[in-house]
Amino acid sequence: MAFDMYAGGTHDSIGHNEEFIFAMAQADESRYPELLAIWNAFYDDPRIPVARAGAIVHELLLLLHANGGLKNKMLAHTVLRLLLFFSTAYQNGQEIRCCSD
Repeated sequence: MAFDMYAGGTHDSIGHNEEFIFAMAQADESRYPELLAIWNAFYDDPRIPVARAGAIVHELLLLLHANGGLKNKMLAHTVLRLLLFFSTAYQNGQEIRCCSD
């Protein structure tokens, strides 16, 4: 896995094959500042505060909507899984610890 994320006892990751979401976000940097902040710190093992996790949820929804919604199966699968992780961290008030390859 390229980028492991931990919030409390929950774990998820962004695999090498899912890094395309960051290229999509770079196409409109003003709409996705939090996703791009993750990308800029991707290899620095960042920590994502609770408030940022909430903002990431909204950016992921916007990214999905702007790129075909559920019809874009590859993006939809990745985004829906990440939404669950970031939303849970936000709702539980948990900082996300990250570790990259």
